[in-house]
Amino acid sequence: MQACFFAQYLLKKGIVTPQQLDDALEVQGQQNKSLGALAVSAGLLSEEQVELLNKEQREVDLYLGEMAVEKGWMTANDVELLMIEQWASHSSLGDILVEQEHLNSTQLDSLLADFQYYQRRLREENGQALRKLPEAEFIQAFLNELVKCSERICHQKVAVGAVEEHTPQTNDLPFVGLLALEDKPLAYFGVALDAQQAHKITLNIGYMDETKSTTGDLEDIAGTREFVRLAAESACQKINSGAKQFSIVGSCEVREGETLPASNNMISVEMVTEQSGFKALFLTQ
Repeated sequence: MQACFFAQYLLKKGIVTPQQLDDALEVQGQQNKSLGALAVSAGLLSEEQVELLNKEQREVDLYLGEMAVEKGWMTANDVELLMIEQWASHSSLGDILVEQEHLNSTQLDSLLADFQYYQRRLREENGQALRKLPEAEFIQAFLNELVKCSERICHQKVAVGAVEEHTPQTNDLPFVGLLALEDKPLAYFGVALDAQQAHKITLNIGYMDETKSTTGDLEDIAGTREFVRLAAESACQKINSGAKQFSIVGSCEVREGETLPASNNMISVEMVTEQSGFKALFLTQ
């Protein structure tokens, strides 16, 4: 799992400005087509079929191409050829920044080497920190499913960033959705989102009409809770075996300024996206 995106690394190093990064990511988004868009262009799927597959992906841990093959709408060979086309036309962020003259090729090569070293160090540190936590197997599975849910629901790539241990508080966490596990040292787990991220999830998860420009707090809370539920249920299904079973027994929503459930400690994990991010939270007894 990628530890941190190159875009955020460049921002932290002060190599590019937020505006330069936004401009480059916009160009990258225009040039790098999704599999669904390529399938429509090739006449293999209709826009209506792609829209239906995107909706069903919210509940199913499958890629769009896999779902299209299951439905008989495309063959495995169709998907393979589209993926080859997708990779052949892929534009990296670094190459775009060079084209826009924010970097030169020598700088890019040096930064990529530094970034790879930074990634290895962060992965090692995170792995050590996560293995010390109660129910580490479930926590890792939940983080993996958050990454997948973010990609298939919000169409954004997410990587696991820094792991921090601190006193529970919600000063910088406007929308918090938590679930409880039955009879486990890990009392609650979930996510903390800013208002923009909560709104994006609520839109993509289908809790409001896309023609509406704003949501109310209740809608965004419901969207946050559903996002956590989808990731948690998928994690439980993948690791439940034999005598070791994980089951969800309750939920809790916390808005900015409200108090988190009683716990001895809180671990937060940065979930990094190309432009912002959110936090995964784990409250222990």
